[in-house]
Amino acid sequence: MEQRILECCTGKASPEYILPFFWQHGEDLSILKEEIDAIQKCGINEFCVESRTHEEFCREKWWEDFGFILKEARKRKMRVWLLDDKRFPTGYANNYIEDHPKLRAVRIRMVFRDFAGPQADAALIPVSIGKDESFVSIVAYRRTKKGDVLTGEGIELKSKIQDGLIWWDIPEGIWRVCYFIRTHKTCVGAKQNYIDMMSEESCKAMLHAVYEPHYEHFKEYFGNTFAGFFSDEPGFANDGGHYNATLGREDVPIPWNDKLPEVLKEKTGLSEEEVLKRLPALFHEIEGVTPLIRETYMEAATKSYSKNFSWLLGDWCRAHDVMYIGHVIEDQNSHQRLGYSAGHFFRSLDGQDMAGCDIVLHQIIPGQAELEHTASLSGHRADPAFFNYTLAKLASSHAHIQPLKKGRAMCEVYGAFGWAEGIPEMKFLTDLMLVSGINYFVPHAFTPKYPDHDCPPHFYARGMNPQYPLFGELMGYMKRVAHALTGGVHQADVAVYYNAEAEWAGGKRMLQQEICKVLTRSQIDFDLIPQDTLCQTACVKKGRLEVNEETYGALIVPYSQYLPKKVIECFEILAAEGLPVWYVDGYPEAAVEDVAHCNVVGLTELTKEIAKQGLQHVKVSTECPSLRFFHTKRGASDVIMLWNEDIFEEIDTQVTFGVESSKVFYDAWNNRVYQPEQQGSSVRVLLKPAQAILVCSGDRDEALSPYDYGDGQMKELSLTWKVGICPAGEQEFSNYPLTELHNLSGELPHFGGVIRYEAVWDTCEPEKYRTISLTTVGETAQLWVNGEYCGSVVARPYRFDVEGKLKNGENHLRIDVMSNLGYRERDELSSYLPLPPTGLVGNILIG
Repeated sequence: MEQRILECCTGKASPEYILPFFWQHGEDLSILKEEIDAIQKCGINEFCVESRTHEEFCREKWWEDFGFILKEARKRKMRVWLLDDKRFPTGYANNYIEDHPKLRAVRIRMVFRDFAGPQADAALIPVSIGKDESFVSIVAYRRTKKGDVLTGEGIELKSKIQDGLIWWDIPEGIWRVCYFIRTHKTCVGAKQNYIDMMSEESCKAMLHAVYEPHYEHFKEYFGNTFAGFFSDEPGFANDGGHYNATLGREDVPIPWNDKLPEVLKEKTGLSEEEVLKRLPALFHEIEGVTPLIRETYMEAATKSYSKNFSWLLGDWCRAHDVMYIGHVIEDQNSHQRLGYSAGHFFRSLDGQDMAGCDIVLHQIIPGQAELEHTASLSGHRADPAFFNYTLAKLASSHAHIQPLKKGRAMCEVYGAFGWAEGIPEMKFLTDLMLVSGINYFVPHAFTPKYPDHDCPPHFYARGMNPQYPLFGELMGYMKRVAHALTGGVHQADVAVYYNAEAEWAGGKRMLQQEICKVLTRSQIDFDLIPQDTLCQTACVKKGRLEVNEETYGALIVPYSQYLPKKVIECFEILAAEGLPVWYVDGYPEAAVEDVAHCNVVGLTELTKEIAKQGLQHVKVSTECPSLRFFHTKRGASDVIMLWNEDIFEEIDTQVTFGVESSKVFYDAWNNRVYQPEQQGSSVRVLLKPAQAILVCSGDRDEALSPYDYGDGQMKELSLTWKVGICPAGEQEFSNYPLTELHNLSGELPHFGGVIRYEAVWDTCEPEKYRTISLTTVGETAQLWVNGEYCGSVVARPYRFDVEGKLKNGENHLRIDVMSNLGYRERDELSSYLPLPPTGLVGNILIG
């Protein structure tokens, strides 16, 4: 059997992979100790202290509390991480900028006026500016009849200012005079007193205000108990309104640096004067000019962010023997835009020791994978094509292709879904992340406060969460699967180009998610790869693209009207060396001469072409759009996670894995290994809704139990139940009269807690039975047979292995059903999710 599975089964799996957020509000130290106890009882040996909730951050009470936490963690051999700012998001540098206003972020904003010509000796009054503002450029362009589209050569006007007026002979036509103003102002809703990602000196405020003071206070813990810092959603912060902070919006100031004209001059080959004349292209379309200027600007801005912020903090951490992790805002493709985010997913995280993303605020809701759905994030809409099929793949791709990451892909998960998010939904999110290549998790959150209305659910909640015991089992499951999938080489079929430049340039483009969804639902695995990697470190060997330890059979380029010439040339070189390079739905404009070895494939034909070229290594006998997989390889050993994304329909199909070798099934929830039905390289896979299984290399062992495909006969148990209820926070059960199993929500509309069902079943043939199955559970359940614990169920199939636990004669059955707190709390965040039934519903079966 594969060694990693053996380690999981024997309890020798690494204690890594999980570091939940842990909040404080200045509580008594005994309460903090209780919460650390709750974390460790879940089998978790690391946690990330979130500074946002502590009002005394970096003051005396904070140093006392954080010092206590570090000492307590050291005694327990735990590790501690720290979220690196007082306010959300990371980038306020603990309010350092308020006291050092010269370090505030610099922007340029555009104001324009329209004038008609011809007019000789016209005098124009420049727009007014603030006392700390200045003109960077003033330039005029002729307007077209296409709205805000400009044309022709710009006319420089800043040098024509005399006595406070612009003196200009206005040529014939309608002209737009554009004023570019250097400013510290930003638009409504954007961050004030925020660091300047375009300035290394400003970004060093994070070191001065947060990182260095913690090192001064706690250097003895660095590199052992103290593991590192976590940056939460830093970005350019020039727009706080929505996720669509693309160039071309005249109402949004954009990041600026006084050295930027010189940088753009070098990258474009233009003079500095010509660069300044073309600045209107950042806000309006100028015929024949816009793509180059916008792409070049974003190239410079995102590389500045990477160098000044991500690498600055990452290098400091590594020099002090700790790690640097975190994530940016990725929502609705903002990862390749300004505003909330950092313009380029990969560059923004390059300096970190883990790739990162988050799933919060109903970004993913089980059962809603086809249509955009409501969510509590900004804009109140979530696109499943991005959140279900692309976001986690961005993080795992980064972990695969950058050596610094060492295969580590992290996701902050579960936060702000509301109390209606119980363990079943958490497991769904966990499986979706795992099958997408995520192997490190930051569960959100533990808090020593109840009630705490800040982004529930909370896992322990001072003992008020009825599902807390099963949260520990979920963490054990998460750890086992992450361990099984970590440490090998991910086996992908193809690579998908991360075409952020196509959006920057302002032309028509296909979002990566359109391709990601099509590939995923056809069992074709991939990584997303940016130009920095493709143009600098990738190579072609034996007809496959090689990056780090990964290889890919083809490169797929989403339709992009505009791409940088150097990128198109890179693709042509790769294709000439034998790699299939496919432009989806068309070549970029002006690329006809540079694509002799590349081909065009329609999106609707893409998966067929991949299969035709023999690049798909996992195949199914029937169409299964909801079947997802992740495959890792260590030498000759394989581990493949299979997961049914559908929460309503089961999957029953034959899966071929390409290599004819014996396989075993690993049920990571129950930590059991089974023998599947196998013919050659084909294995029968039966997955109930939302069920996952791991397939791994292993010699056929007749001693293993056969996998339960549910083909055997099950019979209904006719039982008389004794029922007790125990509301959350209480210790005693009170009797609840019940004649038949049914949904108790209508009778207990405010209940949150544990419902205990007890019955006696008499049999004279105990050896005949190995499985007890529940029809519907609201919402999680544990089973004891004759006082022996038989495990838990949190999702279909609600089956318990009872082989060897039954006896001749009377058998005592006890089922504890734990609800979530949605009915009890009725919080606003829970309004996005349906509440489950309460208690056991339907028949109890045995077979």
